[in-house]
Amino acid sequence: LCAAAEVYLTDACDEDGAEECCEALATEAVGLVSSLEEHAGLAEPYVTLASVRLSQQRPADAEPLLLSALDVFARSAEAAAGSQSGAGAGPNAGVDLRASVAKMLMEVGRAAEAHELMLALRLEDDESLELAYLCGCAAVQAEEFESATTDLKAAIAFAKSERCPEDEREWLPELEGLLAEAKAAAAAAAPAAAA
Repeated sequence: LCAAAEVYLTDACDEDGAEECCEALATEAVGLVSSLEEHAGLAEPYVTLASVRLSQQRPADAEPLLLSALDVFARSAEAAAGSQSGAGAGPNAGVDLRASVAKMLMEVGRAAEAHELMLALRLEDDESLELAYLCGCAAVQAEEFESATTDLKAAIAFAKSERCPEDEREWLPELEGLLAEAKAAAAAAAPAAAA
């Protein structure tokens, strides 16, 4: 259902009735998941319907869906941490899905939650400069300027190092621009805090 809804949200968005079909599929997926007693690994329906709501310019309706997805991620992580063998440990949702949720959280004004989610993703993949950039964006929005500055400086240093894969280096200008933005925002916030 989510995959079909995504098709209507992207490739088939210009077809007659695409929005209605997309919404119906995503709503049905959420209905199915929310009726299950144990759905620790099923965040996709909430994320898909949140994406639909954002495309409809309805951020207030997307926000609770994104918080439901966060709850699913948290329960999934707890379940993985509680497993005796440790096999399959870690959230069931992939990095891309969780990064997508972080982006949407920023869109609905939940930067603190987005930053927390991005920090967890950075622990899983500390060499992805895209994740570093998204983490920095969330930190700046959450007014966590010191965290943003520290993390962005580390990401820039990695981007300039020989260890950094060539394809990751394309993020360097964005990281440097965001660092400048974080420093400017921190400087602007400092006099306000002192007043």
